[in-house]
Amino acid sequence: MSAILKSFYQYLLSLYLFCSLLIAAASWVWQRQDEQQRLQLQLQQYAQIIELSLRPNLGQISAEQLTQRLAELQFDATFPIAALAIYQNDGLPLAVVGDIARLPQRVLPNLNSQFSLLADEYYWYAQQIIRTQTLPFEQFGTATQTEAVLVILPEPLGIGWRELWPMVLAWLLLTVIVLTNAVFFNRRGHQLRQAIDSLQREHDQADIGASVAKSGLPELQPIKQLLAEQHQQRVSLEQQLDSTRMQQQQLTKALENTRQEWQNTVTAQLSLRQCVNRWLHQWQLLDLRREQLPEPLFNVLKQLQHNYGLLQFGDFQCTPVVTSLPMWLAEQTDKLAALLPADSSLDWLEYPELNQYQVTLDQHSLLLAMQAMLALSMRSETMKRLQFRIGIDLPDSPRLTMQLRCDGNGLPPHVLQHLKSSHSSELQWRDADIAVLQLLQQRQGAELRIESLEGLGVSISFSLPIACHTNADASLLGPLLLFDADPERLRERLHLLSSCTVQIIGCSDLNELQQRLAEQAYSLLIIMLPGQAPSQQWQQFLQHCTLPMLAFAAPLNFRQWRQLLPCYSSSLFCLQFIKQRLSGVMSPSSKKLLVVDDNQTNQAFINILLQGKAVTVCAVETAAAALWQCKQEKFDMVLLDIQLPDLSGTEVARQLRQLEDYQSIPILAFTAHALPSEQAEFKAAGMDDILLKPLDPCKFDKLLATYRLF
Repeated sequence: MSAILKSFYQYLLSLYLFCSLLIAAASWVWQRQDEQQRLQLQLQQYAQIIELSLRPNLGQISAEQLTQRLAELQFDATFPIAALAIYQNDGLPLAVVGDIARLPQRVLPNLNSQFSLLADEYYWYAQQIIRTQTLPFEQFGTATQTEAVLVILPEPLGIGWRELWPMVLAWLLLTVIVLTNAVFFNRRGHQLRQAIDSLQREHDQADIGASVAKSGLPELQPIKQLLAEQHQQRVSLEQQLDSTRMQQQQLTKALENTRQEWQNTVTAQLSLRQCVNRWLHQWQLLDLRREQLPEPLFNVLKQLQHNYGLLQFGDFQCTPVVTSLPMWLAEQTDKLAALLPADSSLDWLEYPELNQYQVTLDQHSLLLAMQAMLALSMRSETMKRLQFRIGIDLPDSPRLTMQLRCDGNGLPPHVLQHLKSSHSSELQWRDADIAVLQLLQQRQGAELRIESLEGLGVSISFSLPIACHTNADASLLGPLLLFDADPERLRERLHLLSSCTVQIIGCSDLNELQQRLAEQAYSLLIIMLPGQAPSQQWQQFLQHCTLPMLAFAAPLNFRQWRQLLPCYSSSLFCLQFIKQRLSGVMSPSSKKLLVVDDNQTNQAFINILLQGKAVTVCAVETAAAALWQCKQEKFDMVLLDIQLPDLSGTEVARQLRQLEDYQSIPILAFTAHALPSEQAEFKAAGMDDILLKPLDPCKFDKLLATYRLF
């Protein structure tokens, strides 16, 4: 209702203003015409009076007298006269009185009219033609009929307010009518608005009817049904509005989320592109320094840069597998030792827990962490000796702990600064080891701790979360004697070998070693040869020693010791390597069976079947481990699974047949199915027979007897 009244008032005001302008325009036109008529009448009468006054004497008086006469006539006029002038026939003024500047400079007589009222740009003025018979003045010439033009210029008349009373009266009447209607409609509208507000507060038809009846306004009767319909429409529209508002909010939120995701994606892509470009640049810088770096260092940095790219930008998939750490470490010692300079030595120190548990971890990540730790340790100047300790921490959450210690002057200050504050993407080409360790720390929940003291070397600790499983292999070896000139390293290795031997005794002096051998009989002697060249005393001892032994020498004097006795590099000393060598040395007369199967249940079942028999079982889970083991020692039979995780069994058989010691050794296919086409493939690969899964103990014994394994 307020909107209707507002529209009405706007219309009324517009009409009022239009009528006011119309009255003003009509009054102005009427006033103009009335003023012109009155002025024309006054000027015509006044002009006739002047003509009658001047005609008799116009040709007999001089111009000065004529001017004086005009001045008298101007003064005697009944209405204000601004100027009077007499013009000759040629239009030039003859006599002038009053405001000369407002008079026209030249006037041409209008011969068609005796009197005429003319309008200048701003003023009215009148022309009256005066005719005379004789004009003696030389100005008029000698014509018998002479004409002169009288010009009368009146003063501008002001507005006569008394004459405008009709306009004022009409405007006042209009104003009264408009105000009266405005007051009436305002009161009526206020009553209607109160009534409609009362009706709108009712929620049902009966209440609306009661309100209409109570109001007593007949104008509200048509509104009754209208309000009911509007109420229903309003409820429906409010529901639609709420639903639309909710949908709009959801769409706005979804749009905002999409925009935020898009911005995050663009930012991530730009950041990734910058990191990739930086990585490629660092790779190029590393390649340019191929000739300047030692070959082992260049190779390890190249591998780390490649693996860093896979970790940071590639599809690097962690694949945790059940792993026997002693066996896995035995496969990796050669690779890791090849990364070090030729004049350095690496000692592996494993804790007994490694022999008691199998762990589930990603082998590639573990190897990558070891490579990065070795590369970082090589930054210690004058580094010669390294010790790599591996163990399992068994609190609530098992972790594989690795600690690498090396001598030298410690890490340079800028390397320590990078370890503390630098992000992996901001490191230089030489910092690939730091970058890999930081990425593994972030993505696999690893812990990294580095201690560096000037002149005392570096200690790098790295631990990974793992899952542990009890190892079923609990075989113990006979009494051993261990010699190591380094007392600290001797204690560590005694602790390591104590988990797999019945008795082990250690000594760090050659004289003590000879005394121990004289006092007690031992099954095997393990010697960590001294770091210096062989002395005369050592040469005599080795010549007279008849006890089976395993000897390990440091790389620096390895060749000199190798001339005296068969020995291995000290970097190969690990638990699995020792166990394999001990089995061969202490049981030379027993047959040896190599079982290659990634199923630990099958391995355990074969061990149970061969208990009490003169057969030594060596079990591995991968093709790489099987090939490495066969190169280290000769087995009497190989039981080979066809589906291995890294290589097929047929391919392993082909490679084994190329070895000199395995051209005639029986190789049996260990598989769950053998179709005729598959049997032909097994034969073509060099396999002698097939053993089906699940394993039948009777057939297994018969097959071993056929090939004279017992």
